[in-house]
Amino acid sequence: MNCSCFPDIIKLSRISGRFIMNRYMMMLLSALILFLAFPVSAQVRTGDVIMFGHYEQDNDLSDGAEPIEWQILAEEEGRILLLSRYGLDGLPYHSSFSEITWEGSRIRQWLNGVFLETAFTESERDLIDESVNETPSNPESGTDGGADTADSVFLLSTDEVLRYLPAVEDRICPATEYAKSKGVFVDWINGNNSFWWLRTPGYSPYSAAIVYSNGLLYMYGSNVTNSARIVRPALWLRTDSR
Repeated sequence: MNCSCFPDIIKLSRISGRFIMNRYMMMLLSALILFLAFPVSAQVRTGDVIMFGHYEQDNDLSDGAEPIEWQILAEEEGRILLLSRYGLDGLPYHSSFSEITWEGSRIRQWLNGVFLETAFTESERDLIDESVNETPSNPESGTDGGADTADSVFLLSTDEVLRYLPAVEDRICPATEYAKSKGVFVDWINGNNSFWWLRTPGYSPYSAAIVYSNGLLYMYGSNVTNSARIVRPALWLRTDSR
C-alpha cells in the first residue's frame, strides 16, 4: 500500500513505525497542502494512504494532536472516499439502551459535531463533501436502517464494507493509544486489533453491526451502549476546485 500526501511533494518516511517528519512541520505542510493541493486526482489513487486533519492519537496531550492517516477506498469524479486507518476514539453507538437508527444516534451527532470541529480546520472542513447516506436494513434480521441522512462524516455500512473492503484482512483495524485509554477492547489474540462500529443496525434495533478484530462482519451486532468499540470515521473529500 502506497502512503501519499497531496500534493506529491509530501511523502512520509518511517523508521520503526514513527514519522521522521516533525509533527509541527506536518501542521505547516498541511496548510501548504490546502493552498496547493487541488485538483489532486492525478496524484492519489484507491489504496493510497494520505494525511488530512489532526486528532489526538498517541495519548500524550503535551505534544498536540497527530496527523490523521486515511485510506482511499474509492474515487469518483471530483472526490475520493476516505476511511481512517486507525480507530481514533472509543464511543458507544448511542447514549441509552433504546431503539435507535443511525439518523438519531449519538455517534452520528458526535462525528458531525465534536469530531468534525476538533479534527479539521475551517479550510479543511470546506473540502469535505457532504454526502447523502442510505443505511441498509440488517440483511439477516431485517431490522430497519432508518431514514437517509446528510453527513459530512459517517460510519461505513455493511454494504460499503463488502463493496470497498472485500478482503477480510483489509478490514482489520488497530486502536490508537488514545482510543485504548478510553477503555476500548483490544484483542491480544488477534494482533492487538479492535472491533469497529458500522452504521447498519444489528439483529435488533438495540444493537449496531460491527467488524470483528479479525476482519469478519458481525451482523448480529453489539449493544448500542457498548463503549468498548472503536470509531473509524469515513468521509468524502473533494479533489476539484469547486
